[in-house]
Amino acid sequence: MEEIINVGGSLVGVIVGGAITYYVQSRRERVLMHQKWLDSLRERIPEVIGTAAWLYVSEMKKNPASRSSDEALESLEETKKIVELDLKITQVTLMLDLSKESHAELKQRMEDLRMAAFPGNGRIIEFPNEANRLKEACIAVLK
Repeated sequence: MEEIINVGGSLVGVIVGGAITYYVQSRRERVLMHQKWLDSLRERIPEVIGTAAWLYVSEMKKNPASRSSDEALESLEETKKIVELDLKITQVTLMLDLSKESHAELKQRMEDLRMAAFPGNGRIIEFPNEANRLKEACIAVLK
């Protein structure tokens, strides 16, 4: 009878120990995955701001009264940057859980920055403030 109790106790110990090890390991993996997600988000937000900044600077350099003879080339380069910015915003958006308020705010701030950087829409003066709002929204998500 004593042997059965010892074997039973050992069996319970093995099962409980295995369950604890599994729980700790799966928790560690989730933490590592979350950290990778945070790191990736930290990399992508500056890319969004950088691409939008290129459009902002491009718009600021233009003289609305006269376009250069390289207008078609500039237009092509602008179009490439707009597509690049849209792609980067989409990549970040796909990383977000839009049911969370801070994530939805981050998405909205990226769109606001895009509109402020977009050539010819009259919101160019808002760009610096929109860039700062985007950084603040990103910080809120990364907390």
